[in-house]
Amino acid sequence: MKNTMSFVFLMTLLIFSSCQISEKPLNITSSEELELAVDSLFGSEISSDQPGAAVMVAYDGQLIIGKGYGLSNYSGKVPVSATTNFRMGSVSKQFTALCILRLFDLKLLFPAQDVGELLDAPPLEGVTVEHLLHHTSGIPDYDDAFSNWNKPEIPQNADILNWYREKGTPLFEPGSKFSYSNGGYNLLATIVEQVTGVKFEEFARQQVFLPNGMIRSLYYNLGKPAEILNRAYCYEKKDGNWSQVDGNLLNGLIGEGGVYTSIKDYYQYDRQIRIGRVLDGESINLVFTPGDIEIGDFSDDFDFLNPGQAQYASGWFIQGDKAFHGGMWYGVSTMVVHDLGRPLTIAIFRNTNEKVDKLTNELYKIADSYITYLQKEGYYGN
Repeated sequence: MKNTMSFVFLMTLLIFSSCQISEKPLNITSSEELELAVDSLFGSEISSDQPGAAVMVAYDGQLIIGKGYGLSNYSGKVPVSATTNFRMGSVSKQFTALCILRLFDLKLLFPAQDVGELLDAPPLEGVTVEHLLHHTSGIPDYDDAFSNWNKPEIPQNADILNWYREKGTPLFEPGSKFSYSNGGYNLLATIVEQVTGVKFEEFARQQVFLPNGMIRSLYYNLGKPAEILNRAYCYEKKDGNWSQVDGNLLNGLIGEGGVYTSIKDYYQYDRQIRIGRVLDGESINLVFTPGDIEIGDFSDDFDFLNPGQAQYASGWFIQGDKAFHGGMWYGVSTMVVHDLGRPLTIAIFRNTNEKVDKLTNELYKIADSYITYLQKEGYYGN
């Protein structure tokens, strides 16, 4: 019995000690240590023979980490790299918002314009463009109506508009509450086409992607497919096996989602934000300017957030000195975190539907440790 008690005590001590060690603050003091820490984090989560992820850590205009783990094409055994194009899910919304802000700068559209009048949709009268941007329109979700789509054609944004023309009456007074709305961002894409006479995909390419160095990024419409170079296919695990799920019918809808981009392209875009050139007019000041409605505290989910109330800007959640947004879709899980108080951005793009919240927390801790060291030594951010 004495030996048994001693063994139990020893194991308890070891467990306690290991917990104490794991809780010690990270102290990363070199780019080599940073890469080893990131490799350890993602290597423990993603094996080289399964669908994977691409990871970015950028600071003060430099791409510190830009690499891939696992496979972009499971059947073809193609590895993920910094140039692999991933489907973004709702991270796409920031690019849809930029298209709208570009129209503000061109004086072709205004925040207070009535969406019902713009789109000839009487139920939407009283809803403004700004309401759609900030998810305060109150319009109902189209999801249930379209999840059972039984027509041979892949649904398009025009079908969404027609549905809202019949059933789009807001569920509450526009501007009074927050209610996240994918349909609102589909309508924003339609507004771009209505105002400019240019297909939304082409307007985004010419006015947002190319000016910001995103030369291989695009909005992808399953109903009118375009070539995606170095594409990450989307996977979900069913009965222990990976199944490709790129053919979901709702992949014909764009605005709420639909963007494909790579770590390399996203880094170029992030640099443009940091130097104030992502737009060339006054609307750049609206990118991270949230609406008035408080929508909740995300600090229980994300360790890098201080307790407080988040608000929504133009494709970004804003809480304290952080802007962030995630995307979850069929075979997609993405997250981007943009520090507003210092020039640090991290991103994770994954081609499975496995959540990346834990990975985001850990990646941010690792990056924060290294950036804190760089700032202390005066290498960056002076």
